[in-house]
Amino acid sequence: MKVRDLVKDTIWIPGSGYSDDHKPAISVLLPTYRRGASGLFRKAVQSVLGQTLEDIELIIVDDASTDGTADQIAELMRGDGRVSCLRHPRNIGLPAISEFEAFTKARADFIAFAFDDDIFYPDALEKLLEHSLANPGRVCYGYVTMLAREYGSSTIQSVRLGQPLSAYNLQTRNLISNSAVLLPRRVIDVIGLYDPNVVMTRICDWDLWRRVGEKYLLHYVDVNVGEITGPSTEDSLGKTYVMTSGASEEWMRADRRNLTPQVFLDIDVFSSRPGISARTTATIADLATSHISKRQWLNDMPLGEKSAQKKEIIVLTSAHNASTSLYFDYLPRAMQGQVRVILSQGNLQISELPSASCVVIVRHLDIHMEWINAAHQLGIPLYYFLDDNFTELSSVESYVTSEDFSKQQLRIKLKRFSGVLLSSPELLEYFDANLIHPNLYLFPVSYAKTPPEFTESTKVRDFELKVASIGGKHRQRGLRENVLPALRQLASKACRIHFIVGGFDAEDAELWDLASENRNLKITFLPFDIDWNRALLQLAEYRPDILIHAPSRTINNKYKTLNVALCAYLLDALLMVPNDPPYDIPAFDGASARVEPAQEPRAWLLALKRLIANRESWESCKRVNAAFCRTHFSGEQNLRTLHKIVEATPAVSPTTIESRLKEMLLSKASANRASDINSLKTSLLELSGLRTKIRRYRRFKPRLTREDLWPHVSPVFEDIRQYVQKNRIRTPNSYLELSDGIQDKVFVEYPIPLRSGMLRSISCAFSSEGVHEGLVGIELVTPDGDIAIQSTHALDAMDLQFPVTFDLKGTVVHQDGTWRLRLFARSGWPIYALEFATYSHLGWNRLAIAPFAKVEYVEQIQIAKVTRDAVVGGGLA
Repeated sequence: MKVRDLVKDTIWIPGSGYSDDHKPAISVLLPTYRRGASGLFRKAVQSVLGQTLEDIELIIVDDASTDGTADQIAELMRGDGRVSCLRHPRNIGLPAISEFEAFTKARADFIAFAFDDDIFYPDALEKLLEHSLANPGRVCYGYVTMLAREYGSSTIQSVRLGQPLSAYNLQTRNLISNSAVLLPRRVIDVIGLYDPNVVMTRICDWDLWRRVGEKYLLHYVDVNVGEITGPSTEDSLGKTYVMTSGASEEWMRADRRNLTPQVFLDIDVFSSRPGISARTTATIADLATSHISKRQWLNDMPLGEKSAQKKEIIVLTSAHNASTSLYFDYLPRAMQGQVRVILSQGNLQISELPSASCVVIVRHLDIHMEWINAAHQLGIPLYYFLDDNFTELSSVESYVTSEDFSKQQLRIKLKRFSGVLLSSPELLEYFDANLIHPNLYLFPVSYAKTPPEFTESTKVRDFELKVASIGGKHRQRGLRENVLPALRQLASKACRIHFIVGGFDAEDAELWDLASENRNLKITFLPFDIDWNRALLQLAEYRPDILIHAPSRTINNKYKTLNVALCAYLLDALLMVPNDPPYDIPAFDGASARVEPAQEPRAWLLALKRLIANRESWESCKRVNAAFCRTHFSGEQNLRTLHKIVEATPAVSPTTIESRLKEMLLSKASANRASDINSLKTSLLELSGLRTKIRRYRRFKPRLTREDLWPHVSPVFEDIRQYVQKNRIRTPNSYLELSDGIQDKVFVEYPIPLRSGMLRSISCAFSSEGVHEGLVGIELVTPDGDIAIQSTHALDAMDLQFPVTFDLKGTVVHQDGTWRLRLFARSGWPIYALEFATYSHLGWNRLAIAPFAKVEYVEQIQIAKVTRDAVVGGGLA
């Protein structure tokens, strides 16, 4: 269903002060739903209208409130002409749509976001606007006080939300509040607003900040914006909408969506899109069904587009820095949605593991040992990624690390790993020569996206030459001792130089001897930023002419990659590097200005002079570097490597996830963690219900890949398999599948043809994705509808990896005919039966036709003996 269909009946009520002749300084957008009676809505509005910055407008979107909110809005509009209103005649329930509608009516160049449980401090918007005007080209945000209540607790805690981004990567954590951001309209015109798809409802704000952060610097300012109280209430967005971490993350990382105002009305909020996995598509369909079921006016729902069967790769990192971003965040489109980066010390728990087809561990191993052990226990393939030679570094006495990376220790630690991904051919050759692991894959830098177009900045004026650097702390010494003396001597009235040092460590400030600077040389220090993209955006503000990579002769230089070449390409700057490994390779000839000997300041001075005297050669050098980056960092090699990996991994179905959750459950149960048991039990039951719902989506189901278990039947079920084949129970058009969960049904019933004779037993196949408690049973029903026999087994004494055999105690079938077999279970955990099912031509109807079962008869000679013994004993007339 498209946005335009949902908003076609929206009523627009402009305030008395609304006029196209006046553009306010800030437009404040405020969606609301049933917060009038609680008093929160009025407080939120009054905090906006009471701002010291009076030149604002407030656009309220009432999502069909029924608690008197509409009357309060009318009263507020009568009292203040700055208030306008959009009203939904029926509840839509997607705040992203309300925000878009309000934006279409907003007149200001800056947009602020208010919510009906937020309070702005009086000078918040004035201060945010001041900082925004002082930082053109950046998106400013402050901090808020968040009131939150932990689950199961009545205590409300006060938490500060909002801080500089230099210490963490926005891809893995969100610490930015909606109300703390002042967003320029021009940014929205390029990036778009919140994503209205139902899978993004819980985290559409985080997604917006991530998209903004790809092109613009998110700039923290020390402004206390106000308070947000939603997390402390029981009807907040976080308490009333389901959080689907895996599906939402795939949706965000997959091919970028066009959410600009020009196309927003045509976005389908309940559909998947090409390239999204079947599992995420199923999640979207489930969320859509749940959303529509609560809003009866939304009846005609187009569900699900054709989806690809994909496998999720979890990338586990302890720091989402360049060593993660440059290899996993900018992969080609074909793989973007399948790779999910998780910060091991972040908010996501180890329970995210069961959905993964494989796990890639970045750099450090010991810190991830709990995840490694869990993945190994669940049978999830593990891979290791490394972009530096820690083994060689560890041989240097001055190199200190908390982890042992010696060759012998690496061999031991990586025994459980299926392969190792290495960033350069030289590093791969080193691992191969030292027999550290038998399965090695080349995995270079990947940047498969269009280079950003940086806007002109006021920071670049009045300097004839702008020189920048970017890199880790180990580059600082080379900058101070070799590059800085050359720049000092070169700087003059004829050549005024601005030197921008990225990744600066404030602790080393006194080593720079800044007292000797002259007026023709200006130095700007940019603090280290863990997010590589943000670090690049900060440099881009200065539009450097030259990017210098300082010398740093370490024992592992030749194993490094040419990341800095990519930085220079994206900054459109000329690159200067030492004529040392890894920059001395023939493939890089002509792509940079090489300096030799790189440890002599004079060599840098002479190289800079030659460049200044020959500026016409710069464009040719930049073109060669651009061609090098497009070739070597295209991500094609990464695709080949990842395809090899995923081809060797199993597809992850709901059944697989349930089985893995069971393994985690049993492991935790041994530690008597009752809360974990209940949590996992709930997860298993939810997954069981999800599978049932998927089968019933008439418009969605035909596009699902059906999982036929017949080729994968374990040898322990061979007797049943042969019986099925001999009696032609399995048809050419049937699939062997797990049934829906039978633990919450009275029974499931199948027709079963029986020949005349005496029955000994019947063997069936069950699956329990949880603790084996409760019982399973069968009933055999005659053609007349009478129950001939009932038999049960206690689950705690059984191993469901083997057939379950029920004693039929000599039940007599007097003539050939069709009886009914009923299977049932009494358990708090999901229980399934294996069954054969067929589908209609269009796939809209599923019919369970037979159980995966074997009936065994008493042999004729035994029947005669039983009859004779009964006569002798007087058992027969």
